[in-house]
Amino acid sequence: MFEIHKITIVIITTYRSPTGNCIYFLSKLESLWIYHIQKNEFIIYGDININYLASHNRRQKLDTLLVVYNLNSTVSFPTRSFNVSSTAIENIFIDL
Repeated sequence: MFEIHKITIVIITTYRSPTGNCIYFLSKLESLWIYHIQKNEFIIYGDININYLASHNRRQKLDTLLVVYNLNSTVSFPTRSFNVSSTAIENIFIDL
């Protein structure tokens, strides 16, 4: 006999403008997690305009928030390349 478990996965897509307020964006993202974390597993995908190829304050704040909610970034390669520069500003975050 096999038992099948029902799993609900919420997929959240998001966009943060390059000039958008990062603190406001992170607070709204956290609000989504708080609402969904107890009920569902989720995946977050988006163009967050936080470069994951560099270490900086915005990335550190996002990483701290990810740890709290047991999420992990899956993109560690360039998602955009232009002339001599590359960035990883689109990302997918999954529940560990």
